[in-house]
Amino acid sequence: MAKRSGAFLIYDPNIRKHNLENTRLREAFRENVAFADIVKGSDEDMVNLFATKDGEECLENIREINPSSSFIMTSGEEGVTGFSDGKKTVLPARDINVVSTIGAGDAFTAGLAYFLVKSKTANGWREEPPDLENMLNAGQSFAAAVCSSIENYVGKDFSFSL
Repeated sequence: MAKRSGAFLIYDPNIRKHNLENTRLREAFRENVAFADIVKGSDEDMVNLFATKDGEECLENIREINPSSSFIMTSGEEGVTGFSDGKKTVLPARDINVVSTIGAGDAFTAGLAYFLVKSKTANGWREEPPDLENMLNAGQSFAAAVCSSIENYVGKDFSFSL
């Protein structure tokens, strides 16, 4: 229903090893990928789903389900890799004092959503397509804010501009 209403969908599967035998969960994964505009997952998710953390191989697997979805893979201290519209962008991890990683993935996704909302105008995107590097930077900024604090959220003093 969300897709039919024109919603932009970001899907983060969060598949852990103990879920791998659940057939219904694997079917739900395929269905969610089929609807997603962006599939964003950690390298751990990708190993659990596709037995690899090679970004290109993961992208091929995702493209078998959804040929038009963008794909973003976070890899902790190895950084982030994004694929969109035939373009690959790799950003190194931020050099921060990590206090906790709880909520980092969700904060990264929130940064992507923030970027997309701020990049949209009444007539469409400011850039066609939205700039992948800037979108990944937004995700990293939000995740870095969460990882730098024991509170595990983006605080009131956080600022980020496009």
